[in-house]
Amino acid sequence: MATYYDINGQKVQNLASDPSPVTEGQVWYNTVSDTAKVQSITTSAAWSTGGALPVAIGGLGFNAGTQNSMTIMGGYNPAISNYSTITNTYDGTSWAVASPYNLPGRASIGSAGTSTAGLAIGGYAVGGATPLDACNWDGTSWTTNPASINVFFEGGGSFGTDTAAIICSGGPIVGNTRTESYNGTAWTTVNPTLSPSSGGSSSGTQTAGMWCGGNRNYPGTISVTSTADWDGTSWVSSGAMGTPKGFMASTKGSPATDVLIFGGNQRPGGLLSQTEAYDGSVWATGTSQPTASEAQRGAGTSSAATITGGYAPGATVNTFEYTGVGVATTKTITTS
Repeated sequence: MATYYDINGQKVQNLASDPSPVTEGQVWYNTVSDTAKVQSITTSAAWSTGGALPVAIGGLGFNAGTQNSMTIMGGYNPAISNYSTITNTYDGTSWAVASPYNLPGRASIGSAGTSTAGLAIGGYAVGGATPLDACNWDGTSWTTNPASINVFFEGGGSFGTDTAAIICSGGPIVGNTRTESYNGTAWTTVNPTLSPSSGGSSSGTQTAGMWCGGNRNYPGTISVTSTADWDGTSWVSSGAMGTPKGFMASTKGSPATDVLIFGGNQRPGGLLSQTEAYDGSVWATGTSQPTASEAQRGAGTSSAATITGGYAPGATVNTFEYTGVGVATTKTITTS
């Protein structure tokens, strides 16, 4: 039988403390605790219920942050016919109401940045308006951004930071494949997306982003599986999702090579509870979320994410936390 030395070309180290940094598959012997240890990757995933939103809300609004520090704004509750200006912040346990958006309430908003330095872009506003304006979030309040996008975007892809962002595709313009880039001062038209869709998911940076799925034949009667990667200059077709869908949540802000998407709708079809994982090339099926829903909002990473709100089919107050694939853990080696 092959030994650790035969496989790795090195002997197991005797150490007085666990090494740092440590790599996957590394084995060592801790002389203080008298234990042999290995660095492994947890491949299971689990969901838990988080704190409920103060008000039921759906619709793609601004979202940014991490599992334990998330900010959301906007959306729509058809039960009260209200396009929201509400901002809510999450601390990993409960939601708090923060300063409202200082422009008219809206849904289907583009978003970039973090929970303390965010950018909300365009959207669908009260009375059916499709605004060109944007606002900045500093973690406490909103400030109107002087730079306007050049065309209307609702339910499009968006990613990057509050000073280096991309927005693309979406509605309400039929066949919209437009892409615009923001440099902190102005929006510039750049190379278009490969095909139009509305209500897809996106993540990444201004120079390395991705945009997937959505519904075509605006206002969206056919869901698609397409994925495209943005390299800072142009879009390149990538691996297709396993299931056609639109209006799903994503791990907003995670690298474009390590993205999870949650739920959504399939047209024709219905609400989905699926989780799919993207590694920058191909998609894999993950652990489904507890409740099928669409138009929810997400933040975090592939190992620690939060999703909230959405329609299931009515607007919900649901918050679910995901502990996912790829969590590095140190395990003690035993004979069992």
